[in-house]
Amino acid sequence: MNILIALVLALSFMGSNVASAVEMADSSTEDMEAQNTTQTQENTTTEQNTTDTAAKNTTQTQENTTTEQAHGAIWVKAYDMGKVNLSELKDKGISDVFLEQLAFNDERFRSNLTSFLGNASAQGIRVSAWVICLKDSSGKWVDPTGRYAYNVTTTSKVTVQEPYRYYYTVTVKKAYTTYVKKWYKSWYKYRGKWRYTWKYRYVKKTSYRYVKETRYTIKYRTVTKTVTSTETRYGYNTTHAERFINNLTQRILSYTNISGVGGVHLDYIRYPGNAYQVPNATNTITEIVKRISEAVRAVNPGLLLSAALMPEKSSNAHYYGQNYTQLAEYLDVLIPMAYKGNYREDSAWIQNVTAYIKAKSLNAEVWTGLQTYRSDSNVTPIPEDELMGDINAALSGGADGYALFRYGLIDTDFIAGIPSAANSITAELIMDAASRFKSFVESNYRLPSYVTVGERQVTPAEFLYLLAELLTGGDLKTGSFSEGSNTTLSASGTIQKDEYLRIASQVISYMSVNGRPPTSVPSSAGNLSFNVLTYILSKIAAFKEANGRLPNYVTVESSVFSGGYLSSTANCQVSAPEIQSLAASITRGLTSALSKATAIFNWVRDHIDYSFYYNTRYGALGTLKNRTGNCVDMTHLLVALSRAAGIKARYVHATCTFISGNVYGHVWAQFYLNGSWVNADASSSMNSLGVIKNWKSATIKGYYESLPF
Repeated sequence: MNILIALVLALSFMGSNVASAVEMADSSTEDMEAQNTTQTQENTTTEQNTTDTAAKNTTQTQENTTTEQAHGAIWVKAYDMGKVNLSELKDKGISDVFLEQLAFNDERFRSNLTSFLGNASAQGIRVSAWVICLKDSSGKWVDPTGRYAYNVTTTSKVTVQEPYRYYYTVTVKKAYTTYVKKWYKSWYKYRGKWRYTWKYRYVKKTSYRYVKETRYTIKYRTVTKTVTSTETRYGYNTTHAERFINNLTQRILSYTNISGVGGVHLDYIRYPGNAYQVPNATNTITEIVKRISEAVRAVNPGLLLSAALMPEKSSNAHYYGQNYTQLAEYLDVLIPMAYKGNYREDSAWIQNVTAYIKAKSLNAEVWTGLQTYRSDSNVTPIPEDELMGDINAALSGGADGYALFRYGLIDTDFIAGIPSAANSITAELIMDAASRFKSFVESNYRLPSYVTVGERQVTPAEFLYLLAELLTGGDLKTGSFSEGSNTTLSASGTIQKDEYLRIASQVISYMSVNGRPPTSVPSSAGNLSFNVLTYILSKIAAFKEANGRLPNYVTVESSVFSGGYLSSTANCQVSAPEIQSLAASITRGLTSALSKATAIFNWVRDHIDYSFYYNTRYGALGTLKNRTGNCVDMTHLLVALSRAAGIKARYVHATCTFISGNVYGHVWAQFYLNGSWVNADASSSMNSLGVIKNWKSATIKGYYESLPF
């Protein structure tokens, strides 16, 4: 019986905040949560003492509570639908599932959704649409009052003491050395008699002379300067806020019209920790919940309405705008996210938080949200006995149930899921997915929300693990991992086969231990961020699919995530009127990217004379004006014209052996055409687009969006 209770509670643990990060592709969300919990932890410490008595009293009355009396719920992400064994959930006492909104929004989940809802209904499990409320589609917080921040630049005149160099001349005595002849007698014996002759040698002589020197000292003068400062101010756009809340309400109502949906679960129905800065923030949150509640009740009074709430007791309204008692008037269930790992607390704290909120909940039930893994920074599942202790602590605090956050991060002794044989993944499926993944990144400059591998949807983090297993000859088994950081670190160059295989092994080891991708992996091309790492491993897998072998090296180009290779960079003035006009003139009447690229290459090759010098001297505009340049400046012009025509272009730097036998550093361009990079070296009339004849071999030093020299 106790094991059953623990399992049910563990499932409900899968709190709402983490799951929203998946649909929004916002890896910083969990970090924000951790910051917020740290911010108000001191407040919860004092408050905890005030509820100890209530917790003890509640414990006495809860001793007779049975597992069957407790509601069990669990959060499930959209891509985990196919892994859930609903019959197993039912056996474990789970009566409610909070299903991520992505499952309802994305057409690719539609068939799985219909099946999932039907099977859940057959098992007597209620499914609530898990709705991300006050975040937009890009994962940014939305202030429901319409309040927004903007920066104002102000200038002012200030008087300051400015240091300057005061130069003066002094006469100083300087020693100097000269060499002079010093004569001496050189004795020798001749016919029995000593004789001598005069000889000399050079010796040093120190002399002195007076010279004038210019010196300086630091002095100060009073000057008036114009100082520019940036001030953050706030405005209100109530029209936008009202439109956002209307759209949120209508979206929620659309979920309630889907057959098999038995409730709505509100997540991120709060401020991110700054409610105290916003006038009337708490009442605003309450009014939104009231508005949603009335709309849902009007459609179907029998639907369950729940919300994920922060667990910070008396300070909750101050930081997050969530007043437990006010919200309880409009909700059926309050779900405080008592994630002890994130707060660095224990089971006693879970009981204390539950008792406090239960006392504020009026007629609403309280299902305590429990974390089934260590913390957001360590997603190792909590052992069965420990999770059972957390469940019992919540029930002892007066909870009517529990919610486990989340499916896929629970000890398999609690929830095993569908056997892996039903979701088998092959190397061929991974390589096919890698080709599609690569194309998506190069077209959209970001990672997709999920990747389809065969009949399964996996997250980018799970796909990274699969790619690493593919390259290292692993078992091709997926796992549940937190998403990686969305920060892009700058990296460029090439990584040889031995190195990228070593990196793949490091990824497997790290993710197996930590349950998440590494934030950064060092390499010879620079530090590889999560998105860059996943992209280059997908390129390797796509190459293997096309060629039947692993490549000898892989090119690293982090700028693909900035939508790069089309914008102005140093010495590449894409937006200059002269560049735009010439690009339009050269490509007029041409429709394909290849024909435009060929015309641009031929123009630069035929109209710009080659000159020998090192590094950048003129840049694109100067080269166009002077009609001459070295390989660097000719490439600046070639890249600028290509980008102006809408064709991605980058720089290549290498040490080349020319047909003359000379070895020099050399720069040329590459155009991105039909899914691959094509060489464009306009420094010789012998060359054409894609064909280089003036040098025989090259040792690549790097690929660049912006040339650093």
